[in-house]
Amino acid sequence: MNQAQPSTNTIDQTILTDIPEMGFDQAELNAILSELGDQCTPPPKLYRIGEVIQYSGFSRQTVHNYTAMGLIQESRWTQTGHRLYDAEVFRRLALIKRLKSRYSLAKIKMFLDRAGF
Repeated sequence: MNQAQPSTNTIDQTILTDIPEMGFDQAELNAILSELGDQCTPPPKLYRIGEVIQYSGFSRQTVHNYTAMGLIQESRWTQTGHRLYDAEVFRRLALIKRLKSRYSLAKIKMFLDRAGF
C-alpha cells in the first residue's frame, strides 16, 4: 500500500516534536526558517530559443526577427552565445500575435515601448 510522502516544503511534524530532545531551540529554528522565506525560492527559469518556439508556436526565424526588431528581448546569453529568454517573452509574444492581425509590427513596437510593456 502506497503511503503519501511528506512534502519537501514542510518539516515533518515528528521532527518538530523531537527538536528539544535533539538539542535545538525550537524558537530559534522557527525564526531561522521564517527569515529564509524567499531565499529558498529557486531563480526564475530562463528559456532557450527551442523552448520558446515549442511553447509559443512561433518559428525560430520569427523569434529571431522579433528579437532583432526589439519586439522581444533576451534576458541573457550563455557562454556559448545562445540567447536565453525569461517567462515574460511568452506574454509579449501572445500580445504581438493578437495585435498583429490589426497593426503593423512597427506600431506594435511603438506601443510596447511607450507602455513599458
